[in-house]
Amino acid sequence: MAQVMHAVDLSFSQLSTLFRLSRHGSLRIGDLAQGAHLSPCATSRFVARLVTDGLVEKHPNPENRRERLVVLTEQGSAYLERLRRCSAQAYDDLFLNVPSDLKERLLDTFAELKPLIPQERSA
Repeated sequence: MAQVMHAVDLSFSQLSTLFRLSRHGSLRIGDLAQGAHLSPCATSRFVARLVTDGLVEKHPNPENRRERLVVLTEQGSAYLERLRRCSAQAYDDLFLNVPSDLKERLLDTFAELKPLIPQERSA
């Protein structure tokens, strides 16, 4: 997994942005800034880096030509898919020797915790 993550050196905010774009499609810089708890200026700077890396593109917003929409590129989607696969493999390796009944109890505990975890605000 480290090999995939270090292929493109991303901050937590940049990685989080890629996952948000994967879920929501296109988002405005302001929406990304709000989700990252950063200023629009700081968000524009890190989005520019994602554009340079080929992971996202910016397009004019058809509803407001003064705004730009940020979208995930094919390269960005492929990067996230590699990261997901590597993460899944890392967890499989981690739990390889854990007995099945203990894994089941852990899954049940996570299921109980899930409703208590704050969900991302829409867009």
